[in-house]
Amino acid sequence: MKLGFKGKRVLRGLAPWTLALWTLGTGTLLGHGGSAAQAQNLAALNLGVLAPLSGPQKNVGLDIRDAVSLCVEQAGPEFARLGFRLGFRAFDDEHRDTVAKLRAEAMVKDRSILAVVGSYSSSVSLTAAALFSPPKLALITPASSGTALTAIGFDNVNRIVAREDALGEAFATFLALKLKARTVHLVEDNSAGASPLLEGVSGALEAQGIKLVGHSRTARETDFSQVVDEVKKSNPDVVFYAGEYGPGAGIVRAMRAARLNMLFIGGDALSDPSFKKQAGSAFEGVYMGTVAAPAALFKQAKAFGDAFRARFKREASGYGVLSFDACQVALQGLRKTLDQNPGKMPTRAQIQAAVRQVNLVGQLSGDIRFDSRGERLKSAVFLEQYGQDGLLRVVELVSVRTK
Repeated sequence: MKLGFKGKRVLRGLAPWTLALWTLGTGTLLGHGGSAAQAQNLAALNLGVLAPLSGPQKNVGLDIRDAVSLCVEQAGPEFARLGFRLGFRAFDDEHRDTVAKLRAEAMVKDRSILAVVGSYSSSVSLTAAALFSPPKLALITPASSGTALTAIGFDNVNRIVAREDALGEAFATFLALKLKARTVHLVEDNSAGASPLLEGVSGALEAQGIKLVGHSRTARETDFSQVVDEVKKSNPDVVFYAGEYGPGAGIVRAMRAARLNMLFIGGDALSDPSFKKQAGSAFEGVYMGTVAAPAALFKQAKAFGDAFRARFKREASGYGVLSFDACQVALQGLRKTLDQNPGKMPTRAQIQAAVRQVNLVGQLSGDIRFDSRGERLKSAVFLEQYGQDGLLRVVELVSVRTK
């Protein structure tokens, strides 16, 4: 993957909104002037949503689910004219592989589900992808960056974010060129996504001439004195953290209390609102890298953001934007299949093949096309920093192209 630093840019593309009535409990859609009876007489086309709807990552999961609901709502009248009732069914993976397995099995059994958007965790997505592969159930992930997800060679997996190795390379480039770091201390918790992120970062540090001077692990949520002692001993230019927001907040707070003022940077878990709350004043100046820019950066996503806020009484995150785009990919696969077989119920195999071949221009996160592995041809990594006012601001955009 080729990386290059560029200035901030605005991503364009959002069709005018056409809203329909939506029943939250079932995802049932009615066109303008339609009726429940008319809708029930149409054949059901459902998208599945697999996301952490409870637990520590539920904020991201709820954004994934709710963004898909708005996407489906927008497209409902169009598919009703084609003779189908478009809906979605959401499944809570709880951010756990064991639960994801059960949810994926249930989705496979539900023959009305023809494509799936999800999940957040790469390990959860990999678990689901393996179960979805034999029945040829397409998976479009708006968040999972793990390298293994596409390296295995599943024909049903597609993602619209940068891969883990590109993310690690972007971090290392930013540390070297922008933060002028020469030494780094790595810290990780015991969460599933921590080690893959650190592997990607540590592998790219050497290429940038950055020396690794320490590596700490913690599973504690209250006492981080050992990590602080190890960081103090190694005295790095930068502490790089991989893990959930809770330990990250505790570590940076403990570091500042010990008057360790070196730069602190981590993965996108640090963008969770709870990180800032738990870190107290220590959040100021913290950097984070993410594949999901703040929704406000996408100027043409204003209509999406307004509709999201009106319906759900909160601001959409960058993962909401990406999930809306992932849903558009699934719908484009449906459209292509229906164009080729008018009036006939699409099969999962047909949609899987059509999704891999999509060519969408001007989506909220830019143009979307996939290579033979399901990797997006062009994507981006965003480096952000907390200001004194508590707001995250993009300080660098790293453009990513697949080889």
